[in-house]
Amino acid sequence: MLDLQDATPPGSIQLDESDSDDDDSDGELEASVNVNVEVTMDYDIDFPPPKPGPEWTRFVCISDSHGQRFRVPPGDVLLHAGDLTRRGKISEIRSTVDWLASLRHPYKIVIAGNHDRALDPTTPIETLKQSRELDHATALNLFTSPQARASNIHYLNCETFQIPSVDGRKSWKVYGSPWTPWYRGLSFNYKKDMAQEIVGDIPSDADIVMTHGPPRGVLDRTRKEGAHAGCRTLLSRIVELKPRLHVFGHIHEARGSRVRRWESKDGLSQVAEDVPPLSTVFVNAANSPRTSDFGPDAKSAGGQRIPIGGPGWQPIIVDML
Repeated sequence: MLDLQDATPPGSIQLDESDSDDDDSDGELEASVNVNVEVTMDYDIDFPPPKPGPEWTRFVCISDSHGQRFRVPPGDVLLHAGDLTRRGKISEIRSTVDWLASLRHPYKIVIAGNHDRALDPTTPIETLKQSRELDHATALNLFTSPQARASNIHYLNCETFQIPSVDGRKSWKVYGSPWTPWYRGLSFNYKKDMAQEIVGDIPSDADIVMTHGPPRGVLDRTRKEGAHAGCRTLLSRIVELKPRLHVFGHIHEARGSRVRRWESKDGLSQVAEDVPPLSTVFVNAANSPRTSDFGPDAKSAGGQRIPIGGPGWQPIIVDML
């Protein structure tokens, strides 16, 4: 069992690594201090908290925007973990690129998700021919054109991007993959026999991993069936690599953050008192209040419909040294 701790409010879950989807044992964890990471989930969008210090890097995490625009706090790096659209059409992708281009983050790292059909090169050609709205070359060009690069947009499909060291801040290696376990034959879906090949591409030296779908048992519980929807093979790879940050989305209703504290990269206990504790921050950054199968909208205490990116569903801020 892998214990995971809430990054912000008290509470915890235990990761279930058994074969049962129904087993969900909750556990209590003692509070631990993570001196090199701070996660902020709830804040006033007009007055986001300041960075802990100039040497810190602020990552602003979003996902499952589904073609909608919402307010995003400033930061050093914007991470979008996929489902840029609802139906995967060129018009939706163009609108999303325009929105991302308008944001002022120095780096905007983006992956696709299971709704982004036109970006999936494996979409059957007969499907693409049905509509110019699903043309893959056009869709990909919107994210990889000189205009997109000039807007600091970097699109990853099982690729890495190196964020250089600036003003004394750490350099970060980011890996991004849009793939999720098979579900209704949507885009970027893989079956179990493909899982090892897909997640095996994550490099061992990645500081930050972006996947559209979650690892098994981590912020992946669906509201409709109450089952874990994450990938067991992805979980094993993340446990093996122990990246500093793993950002995903896909399961809207499981939005949140958890921290897993490790002994060390090689499994041995850390001894030196001046070495910060090694940990992985898990962030389900979904901004859509609707359940992941587009069921009922979430509503406020007053019964009002909450928009995508609205209160309780705004971007999650992760500050790291």
